[in-house]
Amino acid sequence: KEAARKKKEKEKEAARKKREKEKEAAKRKKEAERKKKEKAKEAAKKKKEKDKEAARKKKEREAEKKRKEAEKKKAAKENQFWSKLRKADLEYYLTVAMLPTKGTMFAQQTALYAHIRKNKVSAFRAADWNRLCLHVGLAASLSAENSFRRVLKAMKKPKP
Repeated sequence: KEAARKKKEKEKEAARKKREKEKEAAKRKKEAERKKKEKAKEAAKKKKEKDKEAARKKKEREAEKKRKEAEKKKAAKENQFWSKLRKADLEYYLTVAMLPTKGTMFAQQTALYAHIRKNKVSAFRAADWNRLCLHVGLAASLSAENSFRRVLKAMKKPKP
């Protein structure tokens, strides 16, 4: 009887230990799955942030590109007057204005611009104002005043 009781107790103990082991294993498995999910969630979060950052940078690059393009267009528009005036024409007007013709194109343009701004209509004779209008593709007018106004409207400060 005693032996049977001890055997039963032993079996009960073994069953209890087995259950505990299984419980522990299930717990470990659950914990591992939780960690795995957490890791995946973290990775997804990082990827989302990375994508967001990449999109922001791309947007910035696009905006910068657009801004530069607009600047180029603006500069081209502002330099239209000067781009139409060939170096030989420029030197002719400098000579007429009794200014030195040496130096870079930009220096020559700046000198001519300053001369015209300073002396207004009296900077040239009417014929030269009309000639300047024709050189830069403006309709020439007979009066020096009209030609001057047209040139002044088209002329912007030269950009290097």
